[in-house]
Amino acid sequence: MRINLQRWNVAKCYARIAIAWAKGFPMHVDQSRGDLLSLPRRMCEQFILQAHNGITAQNYYDLNLFDPRRRWADKRQYVGHFDLPRLFRYLNSQAHEALARDKVVFHLYCEALGIPTS
Repeated sequence: MRINLQRWNVAKCYARIAIAWAKGFPMHVDQSRGDLLSLPRRMCEQFILQAHNGITAQNYYDLNLFDPRRRWADKRQYVGHFDLPRLFRYLNSQAHEALARDKVVFHLYCEALGIPTS
């Protein structure tokens, strides 16, 4: 039985999302502070945000995205830590990926251009 590589990668992506979401469950329980009615809403909302924007449970509470007064469109503007690799792939071309990932090479490159780095 041959498995389509693209389907396999999609399955792995959703498995990563589900595992990360499950790991955030204790944080949701802690943050609900006894308000068990809001717990399912928060967990569902954070799962959707994680699937689309990479918002982890930690990001969800650090960015105050649980606040029901915030509009959904505003919540969708954030990019979470879970999705940063996809963002970096979008921002950095493949030609510059090695430069962006290796701190020593990046430092030498900037130094050659006269750009100060720490």
